[in-house]
Amino acid sequence: MAKISNDADYLARLQDYYARWRSLPAYGPLQAVLGLASRSAVAKMLGRLRAAGFLERTPAGRWTPTARFFARPCGRAESRRPRRRWTRCWPAWTRASARAGPPPAPAEHSHRWGLARR
Repeated sequence: MAKISNDADYLARLQDYYARWRSLPAYGPLQAVLGLASRSAVAKMLGRLRAAGFLERTPAGRWTPTARFFARPCGRAESRRPRRRWTRCWPAWTRASARAGPPPAPAEHSHRWGLARR
């Protein structure tokens, strides 16, 4: 039986690393970041992410993220055949502020919101 690759987890780790350091490491350090056993495993994983459109190579041979690299999966859609959909989501800091509730209503419209003027 073939081993199932966990590219979504590797991509999330790469995204977290890039968010912190603003660069992608070389193969050796990347091996430790991803928890892979060899550099050839890192090369295969990077090749799969390149084929999926998350990474590309510069003329100098360095790996660089594409616009799709910064997209995070938004929510889960329950269906017969689950499929991961990559879309551009609002960053986490705006989601947290959205959970805090709606912004306070302006004073002239406070009667519409059921708020008493103080």
